[in-house]
Amino acid sequence: LDEADLAIRLAHPNVVRALDRGSSREGPFLVLEYLAGFDLDLVIERLVSVGAQMPWPLAVQVIISSAEGMAYAHAVKGGDGKPLNLVHRDLTPSNIFLTFDGVVKVLDFGIARAEERRTRTSTGMLKGKARYLAPELIQQLPGDGRVDQFSLGAALYESLVLRPLFTGDNELAVIHAIMDGRRPVLREQRPDVPVAVDEVFRKMTST
Repeated sequence: LDEADLAIRLAHPNVVRALDRGSSREGPFLVLEYLAGFDLDLVIERLVSVGAQMPWPLAVQVIISSAEGMAYAHAVKGGDGKPLNLVHRDLTPSNIFLTFDGVVKVLDFGIARAEERRTRTSTGMLKGKARYLAPELIQQLPGDGRVDQFSLGAALYESLVLRPLFTGDNELAVIHAIMDGRRPVLREQRPDVPVAVDEVFRKMTST
């Protein structure tokens, strides 16, 4: 119900559209627009399997489109005119969808935080896939739209380099890598990427 309440408020070309909601004997359901295409995670997996790279302008445009959708979501207001302070908190490649007609859609606001949510995340629980979590979320700080920006920076790196920005033998090691604050130089992995893109990547993933 929380996800339905949030999703139905959102109407932007780069956010999956919720069309309706209801209940059946199996429980509540949400009707979403039909999307034909692949999520970014699968695209990256296919590129790795064939030994190809994603052209940097395409990777950048995917992230720009995702950021435009999230900028809209971050600014959404409730019925009382007050900002909902919506934060996605799970912006991973599997939640960025590329349609066959060239549109990028952000998916799944299921763990998003907003001021009007009925339920609250239990203290001490981390939400979102560890290697895309912003330091603020790891430290259980409130966080704002910049935590989604951090996740998009990690997705940009993975789209270009075809491996995760943060790695480790286990989830704890990944969290330590994020909190360490060091970032690889993107252009050392992809020399064809402009300096400006590397600078934006560093700004997106700064702590």
